[in-house]
Amino acid sequence: MNNELQMEEALQRYLDGSCSDIESNEIAKKIETIPAWKQSFESLSEIHGLLQNNWDTQQPSMRFTKNIMEAIEAIPIAKPTREYINPMIAWLLGGLLGSLLVGVTVYAFSLADWSSSNSTDGMFSLKKVSLPELPWQKLFNSNTTMLLMVITLFLGLILMDQFLRSKKTTRL
Repeated sequence: MNNELQMEEALQRYLDGSCSDIESNEIAKKIETIPAWKQSFESLSEIHGLLQNNWDTQQPSMRFTKNIMEAIEAIPIAKPTREYINPMIAWLLGGLLGSLLVGVTVYAFSLADWSSSNSTDGMFSLKKVSLPELPWQKLFNSNTTMLLMVITLFLGLILMDQFLRSKKTTRL
């Protein structure tokens, strides 16, 4: 495999004319005497000839740039993000994420033991916290689940009503 690759590289240099005279003579002798070299040379020279002779570049039409610009003009311009994202929803999501971040930070600081100690572990150590097992069957019984579904449905209807009212006012 390595010999084939070296042979093809040598033949490419020979066809391109980038090898020295001594190397060119050696390659020419190998082409005449070794059938594998001759076969590779014939296939590479055919490809080389096709690339050299039939390489006609086509010029673009005179209206190429104009055609492209007209095609771009036909594409509708997207509305700015501020027009299709309700800023109230963005503020709500930001407030939710911010409150989560503050809550996690306060919880982490509440776990720290701030008393001064001469430990080599660091400045403070964390209390070991074990959460009690929650009785999930009691928390999510049919009454609780039904109440959560009703509240979600109610809030969804309020949100849909506000959305439809805002659409109605923009049409008028």
